[in-house]
Amino acid sequence: MKVTIVSHEPAPPESADEIHRFSFWLDDGSGLPKNHFISLRTARVVVKNLVRDDAFTRMLRAIVDTDAADYDSLINTVYKD
Repeated sequence: MKVTIVSHEPAPPESADEIHRFSFWLDDGSGLPKNHFISLRTARVVVKNLVRDDAFTRMLRAIVDTDAADYDSLINTVYKD
């Protein structure tokens, strides 16, 4: 599996910080890569409840562990199994 973060959308000014959204391509080898979105809030919930170590959860951990001021630095990062 290969996961690539392709964009970051900041939370709207009137929203909670957890509404940051990340777009990523997921290539599981079964066809064309698929584009998905995930919010910071959802990433936090998934990381808290998953113990596996695959490309997807490593990407989520990177999002959760990164300071909000540095979210754009995650763009074009690639995680592979």
